[in-house]
Amino acid sequence: MKNIKSFSLLTISIIIFALLSVSCTSYQTVSFKSEPVTEKSPAIEGNLYKPEGNGPFPAVVILHGCAGIDYHFRAWAEQLVEWGYVAIIADSFSPRGINRVCGKPFKVPDLERAADAYGAAIYLRQLPYVDSEKIGLMGFSHGGWTGMRAVQKNFPYSIRMEAIPFKAAVLFYPYCNSRQHQDIAIPTLIFIGSKDDW
Repeated sequence: MKNIKSFSLLTISIIIFALLSVSCTSYQTVSFKSEPVTEKSPAIEGNLYKPEGNGPFPAVVILHGCAGIDYHFRAWAEQLVEWGYVAIIADSFSPRGINRVCGKPFKVPDLERAADAYGAAIYLRQLPYVDSEKIGLMGFSHGGWTGMRAVQKNFPYSIRMEAIPFKAAVLFYPYCNSRQHQDIAIPTLIFIGSKDDW
């Protein structure tokens, strides 16, 4: 009986270790400038994931949720790489000295984070293995709200960019404001639950 228990614990430990080690796609930490909405806009860090090969590959900017970057967003980046995309997760919180904004979304407003997304797109356009005409946007929760702002026709573009750099967007459970989010400029797919009370 003792041997069976030991075997079971060993088996469980191996399974847990395997599950925690699923992530095998490596990423590179990069830095780019947030678009200059204000003079205080910080340099933003990003986790850059790339498929094997020279490309050019389509790319996706990923905007994390209110609790910052975690395994959820890394898993999406790895899945995108498997599908043949370059992916960059833009970290909008750490450079601003913030860990999370859950319940306090305006600690890092959507306009600032949308500027980060534009900065990430400009960075991606400069990479030789990225197809600069095929950059998409993916946002989750607070990042989805940010994405709603970033895809509006009236978004205040920077002097370096005359139009929205994204060809399409996928937004998961974003906050939607009927006054601010009326004029979406690109194909945008929104996933949201009908009973989501946020």
